[in-house]
Amino acid sequence: MAQCYFVSDLHLFANRSKAEKYLEEMSKAAARADYFVLGGDIFDFCWARTGSHSHTVAKAVGWLRALLEPSPRCEFHYVLGNHDFHHQFVAELEEFDRTLPNFSLHRYYVRLGSNLFMHGDVADREDHDARSLAAARDEWLDAPRRGPFMSRLYDVVVLARLHKPVPHLVFSKRTVARRILKYLEEIGQGPAAGVKDVYFGHTHKAMKNYRHGGIVFHNGGVAIKGMKFRILEANVE
Repeated sequence: MAQCYFVSDLHLFANRSKAEKYLEEMSKAAARADYFVLGGDIFDFCWARTGSHSHTVAKAVGWLRALLEPSPRCEFHYVLGNHDFHHQFVAELEEFDRTLPNFSLHRYYVRLGSNLFMHGDVADREDHDARSLAAARDEWLDAPRRGPFMSRLYDVVVLARLHKPVPHLVFSKRTVARRILKYLEEIGQGPAAGVKDVYFGHTHKAMKNYRHGGIVFHNGGVAIKGMKFRILEANVE
């Protein structure tokens, strides 16, 4: 049985991210893992406060190398999210995919044994399918960065903890599981294809061992101040 870890929604470079406190734990997990899946929105090019997009991409690439290089026996998989679906960054990840033997890039999901790992933005809409998800993602490729005023306003929202009820109101467990299951069945990755566990992010709502439609769903939450977050562990047969 191979050991696998999954993280998503670190939102690195955004003011509200608390991801730095988990980096040592992630590095230790990668050192003992057979697989490590980065499930999207690892970096936040929409809300980054690190200067230009090019500078932010360079910092993201450096961060990834620092995670990958000490663990050459670990197989890393990067599943893109919406906040890190930026054309410059995608180009860098494609170069990683071509040149690094232990790195693979995936736009929407990766299957390892009976586990499927995805970002989870397919759960945004009731009628999302493969085509509409691709169209929604394309809108993020050259999305402008939020300005200082909007960023400060968001900081106030987080400081006042006004962001905490939103995932619970918008993304009920049953709604999210139903939407994801519909998408998986459409792309031929449902229970009939042997998928037993789905690990995802995006909704910012932690979920543990939620069963629906023959699949067990897991979500580690989000590394934003005031919200729950954890690194998820999976077994790959």
